[in-house]
Amino acid sequence: MAEGINENKNSAAVPNVKRRIELLDELRGAAVFCMVFYHGFFIVGYNFKIDFFKDLFDFFTPVQPFFASLFIFICGISSRLSRNNIFRGLRLAAVAAAISGFTVLICPLVGIEDADILFGILHLLALSILIFAAAQPVIETLNPIGGAFVCLLLFAVLYGVRDGYIYLPFKSVSLPESLYSHYYLFPFGFHTADFYSADYFPLLPYLFMFLAGCFAGYYFKAGNIPYVFYNRHVPFFGRLGRISLLVYVLHWPVLYLLTLIAVKISERF
Repeated sequence: MAEGINENKNSAAVPNVKRRIELLDELRGAAVFCMVFYHGFFIVGYNFKIDFFKDLFDFFTPVQPFFASLFIFICGISSRLSRNNIFRGLRLAAVAAAISGFTVLICPLVGIEDADILFGILHLLALSILIFAAAQPVIETLNPIGGAFVCLLLFAVLYGVRDGYIYLPFKSVSLPESLYSHYYLFPFGFHTADFYSADYFPLLPYLFMFLAGCFAGYYFKAGNIPYVFYNRHVPFFGRLGRISLLVYVLHWPVLYLLTLIAVKISERF
C-alpha cells in the first residue's frame, strides 16, 4: 500500500498520522496506462496482423523499459511500506502462476497465438517481494543511499544478461554460452535459444531495480519526502494505480476481445 508517515511541519495534518502517498499511485497508474497501450499495439498488430499497429509497437519498444522500470521501482518502495510482504508475495505468485497456466493452456485453444507468459512482470515482482521479505532485516541495517546506488549500478551492468552480455565501463563482455544451455535458468535471464515468453522480466537485472526502490522506500516510510508527494495531481492515474493488479490481469483478455469484436464488425462493412 502506498502509505507513509507525514512529518512535514508546514502541513495542517497531525504529525505521525499515516497518509496515502498519492504521487506513488499516480506514477504507478501512469506506468500501467503506458503498458496497456503498448500491449494493445502488440495484440492488434501481431495477433490480428495489422501493420500500422505493428509499426506503433516497434516505435514505442525503446521506451518500454522506462515505464516498466518505474513500475518495478515503485513496487520496491511499496514493499518497504508494507506490513506483510510474505502474504503479498505469495498472493502475487498465485496470480502469476494462474496467468501462466491460462496463456499456455487456454489461449492456444481459442486461437490466440504467441501469448505464453512464462516469467512476466508479476512473476518477477512476486519473487522480488519474497526475496526482500527474507532479506529485510539485513537491508534495514544498510545505508539507503549507498544501497540504492549499488543496486542501480548493478541494474545497468546486468541489463544485457538476457542477450548474452554485461556492460562494463566503455565495453560489453560476453557471458559464457554454457549459461544459456539450461532451460530452467530462464528466471535469472539465462535462456535457451528456443525460449519464448510474451512478457519477460528476469530477475537479472530487474531484481536490482526493485531493491533500489526498497532502499528509496526508507525515506517514504520515515516521511522524509516533500509534502507534494501527498497531494493529488492527476486523479485518473491515481485511481488506475490503486487497481493496477486488476488492470494487469484483465487488460490482455479485454483488449483481445474488444479488438476481435471490432474486426468482426469491420468485416461486415
